[in-house]
Amino acid sequence: MSQSRKQRTWRAEKVIERLGQKLSRQVVGSLAACVHCGMCTESCHYVLSHPDDPTMAPAWKADRLRKLFKR
Repeated sequence: MSQSRKQRTWRAEKVIERLGQKLSRQVVGSLAACVHCGMCTESCHYVLSHPDDPTMAPAWKADRLRKLFKR
């Protein structure tokens, strides 16, 4: 494995480790309860500042976080 690949793997493991330390019951509950209804999207300041970017939607961000959490 090349050095840069080892570094990326190490960094990814550190991010996942820190994520596990930072997640509270409230965050985990919110991740589990999100049904991607989109009701939070219309009040999100990220979406309002980037209306054409679907990656700014809270449901999209929660899905990315959920995928990391499941690891």
